[in-house]
Amino acid sequence: MKHVGGKKTAMAFSAAVFAGALIVCSLAFAGGAEKTLKRSEDPVVVKPDTLTAMKDAQIQKLSLFAWDGKFEPIPFQVDERGKDGRFIYREGPEARPGDGDNKYNGDDELVFMAWDTGGKAPAGEALPCESERAARIALKDPLDNGEAWVYLAECRGEPPRSKKDYVRNEYDGTHDWVKSDRYHFAEKRGESYFDRLALRGENGKVGPNLVDRIKGRNKITAAAGFIKIETPESGLKGSIRSWIDGPVRVVRLMTAYIELSVIKINLGGQAENLFYPNYFVTPILVSLPFSPAAVLSGFEMRYAIDWLEEMEGAKYYDPINTKGMTLDGKMSDDERNMDYASHHDWYALTGPAGNIVVRQILPEKWQDIVPIKLYYVDDVTAEDPPEDDPGLRCPGFLLDSMVDIPAGKHMYYLYYMVPDKAPPASVPGLLNMLDHPLNITASEMP
Repeated sequence: MKHVGGKKTAMAFSAAVFAGALIVCSLAFAGGAEKTLKRSEDPVVVKPDTLTAMKDAQIQKLSLFAWDGKFEPIPFQVDERGKDGRFIYREGPEARPGDGDNKYNGDDELVFMAWDTGGKAPAGEALPCESERAARIALKDPLDNGEAWVYLAECRGEPPRSKKDYVRNEYDGTHDWVKSDRYHFAEKRGESYFDRLALRGENGKVGPNLVDRIKGRNKITAAAGFIKIETPESGLKGSIRSWIDGPVRVVRLMTAYIELSVIKINLGGQAENLFYPNYFVTPILVSLPFSPAAVLSGFEMRYAIDWLEEMEGAKYYDPINTKGMTLDGKMSDDERNMDYASHHDWYALTGPAGNIVVRQILPEKWQDIVPIKLYYVDDVTAEDPPEDDPGLRCPGFLLDSMVDIPAGKHMYYLYYMVPDKAPPASVPGLLNMLDHPLNITASEMP
């Protein structure tokens, strides 16, 4: 009986394989294909030049679909840009919604998440709305050729829309927040540095605030060391001027400004900060009338997050220091003996309270001049005012060769990525979002 049962099982398995093969062949014959794209963390931004079939489509009539045996609407947004290149903001004191034409054209951006993509629909499958026109958008991973698709339609009637909202802009009376299922971030209104950051912990929920503050601090030295100026992040003056709150990202127009009068170094200005469900990015502008080396003997910047006690137990990693150091408020011999000098552009923390990967991208003109070094102090007895919580649990980046950068306006970026899976294993996928972006093509549907 045992042998007979085995034969029946084998026959059933063979029949299932044969049936599956027929289904696959049928899909292929009909022009369909399964999704093979493994990457999921990438936000996808599509410009009208790539999606020419949909140029000048009415934004309020658009709907985006993915195929998984049937078409389903997925979250998306279209953010318009003006002739000056800036986004057209819908809310806030400097919002100018009237500047938009409500059509998908110019430098406008269609935005959705790679995790919402699907397979290639079989030929002849009707979209869920009667459309004026429609296009198929194909995504391809340049590293392993994995593919996925979505479908954009300009609907004649009411466009079907997903009810999911991945990221939200909120104000609680003191702080301006951005909240997603992976992180909660906030800056005090009127300030230009964050002092609230909560992460999704091991229990799957976003927990309490974990940071004292981001410490973006600058030090300049001149006159053979007789002049020393240090500026903390609280010296930056500015605020949120306007914002876009969509289901896939929040965009904030920020004004932050500080002038170091010795050589008129301007740090800040207007910047557009982007907040996705799994990361946020802050651009920082440095404006120099001439090279600092002409008048300075030293110019350094450090960017580090000072964590609260709730983050203790987290492991620190970077591409140079791979052993994993425990953040606990006490500097161990291993922490003191880390490689503080070698260039690296990311670091990660992972622990019960959550995961975060921070990456810094310098201007191209700096990259052969300014190495990104390790800044790391894990000592609750250390003093580093101004701060609200005494002591330091403070990993980050140090740029101590800024004196040699050229004159001009320079923009660099800090990415704060909150992966679904623990680093360092999750880091390569996050870096690929920036270093090896998905290839995007589009074709008009008949």
